[in-house]
Amino acid sequence: MPKKGNVPWNKGRAAQFILQHLHKAGRRCMPIYIGDEPSDEDAFKELRHGITVRVGKKASSAAHYYFNRREDVDAFLAELERVTANRAAVSKYTRRAQMILRP
Repeated sequence: MPKKGNVPWNKGRAAQFILQHLHKAGRRCMPIYIGDEPSDEDAFKELRHGITVRVGKKASSAAHYYFNRREDVDAFLAELERVTANRAAVSKYTRRAQMILRP
């Protein structure tokens, strides 16, 4: 288990740093953060407008959601990959159709 040291960074600040740089680069995104350690709570708190998931239910967690088991994370990520792959394919074909159908 990672321990917090006397450094100005934590997982929450690191996540916000990455998110800010993505936004500056013009990349819109919805952060998804999944964690199972006490040090992940910093990220859960920082990413209030993202999707935060704790592995293992804990009443005092700042995460919006939780998974009971690590296997649930694998299933979620596989489904997310499937949905986003389909969305990209649909988007690609929709753009092609719009180009063809333009007056």
